[in-house]
Amino acid sequence: MVPPIHSTGAIMSRYALIDFRHPEKGLANRDQTGTFGSNMKAGGLIGRVIGKIKSSSTVVPNLTLAYLKAIATQEGKKAVIYSGMPQGEEWILIASSLHHYKLEIALAQEIKKAFPQSKVGFINAFATTNPELFEEVADFVILGEPEWALWKHFRGEQDLVGRVVSEPQLDLDQLPFPQWEKDRLWEYGYFPALSRRPFLTIQSSRGCPYGCHFCPYLVLQGLPLRRRSNQLVLAELKHLKTEYGVKSVLFRDIMFSYDMKGTKELVQMIAQANLGIEFGCETRPDHFDDELIELLKAAQFKMVNLGIESPHRDILKASGRKSVKNNRIEKVIKKLERAGIKVQAFYILGLQEDTKQSMEDTIAYSRKLNTFTAQFCILTPFPGTKYYEDLDKSLLLTDDFGRFTEYEPVVDIAGATPGDILELRDLAFSGYYMRPQWFTKHGVRLGLELLVNIFKH
Repeated sequence: MVPPIHSTGAIMSRYALIDFRHPEKGLANRDQTGTFGSNMKAGGLIGRVIGKIKSSSTVVPNLTLAYLKAIATQEGKKAVIYSGMPQGEEWILIASSLHHYKLEIALAQEIKKAFPQSKVGFINAFATTNPELFEEVADFVILGEPEWALWKHFRGEQDLVGRVVSEPQLDLDQLPFPQWEKDRLWEYGYFPALSRRPFLTIQSSRGCPYGCHFCPYLVLQGLPLRRRSNQLVLAELKHLKTEYGVKSVLFRDIMFSYDMKGTKELVQMIAQANLGIEFGCETRPDHFDDELIELLKAAQFKMVNLGIESPHRDILKASGRKSVKNNRIEKVIKKLERAGIKVQAFYILGLQEDTKQSMEDTIAYSRKLNTFTAQFCILTPFPGTKYYEDLDKSLLLTDDFGRFTEYEPVVDIAGATPGDILELRDLAFSGYYMRPQWFTKHGVRLGLELLVNIFKH
């Protein structure tokens, strides 16, 4: 039975949950890349414009903190989500990230000075893989998915001190619905893919059995697929509509359609509920068929994120990713677009076996697919991934995790220099969006959506 989302008793201990927004460097986007965070960066006019749009219009709310607040409320505790300094709560949990971890440690030091009686701890993937970086200032560090450890703590069964190991493979059906801060709803958005607001997120599953070696999401979520019941997911969507008035929702599953049968049943239920919400999701190109695409269309799915990474299957195999044949990718994208579903394609430059030529091939392939948007990241060895664990650390160009942003080369590869990779990154962005083929297919539509977005917000 799912725990209720209302308080079960008197409010006692107070908790602060912090998703830190630095006054100059902004948010770390901690809900992305498996809670490690991401920081879009590209040179050139087009790259800087895209970075500016993403930082202001693509703001994904922190689902982990919303879950923790809901659990606290259910257990009779008062929890508040902050983006900066708390107000002296007894317990303070800071969401860690990779590239902003030094800023988060500095924040913890400020908090300890201002509120010496408060207990300060860290959560998320980077705190899990590298707790020693946080322990000098932290009273505790939660290792793993934090929900279970906090649940036990709220019930007096778990002391928060030192390294706290949370229960692995949490049963997702035990979780209450995430509790969002209503006064912050208009901060969140997923423009241009989902332009309607209010915008929030949901999870119907965690984990991914494909186990790509460089995937940061697996560090906390693991390989086994854990699906919530479709009935609970639909109930939460109805709750998001009635409680928060949402108009668009992004499914934050690693692989939304891994279980094709269960996914089709869920999407059909969503279509029949006629919620008046637009949806987006992320999955692999080889986990679609015609029936699912028609169901997605009927359920008002307006966008799909697809990880293409590279057109070279041998390079992907060497990087620990099971690839999809290019002709299948192309067919699926055409079918999605014919159904009115926008495709956002994601590519990786600087894979371990990449060369200048293979990266140029990746850029050329992105232009051939000509999807609604294209994102070009640089391979980053996230701690805890198989890629990081197997990597010869002498190949690391830096030991400063603050540079592990997804957009800066931090690993030496034989086939290209760091300068080559940066140059190709900038070329990928500028060349993609300045083509007549992209303007003809997507530019007018995006321009209209941009004007509407500016006018409304």
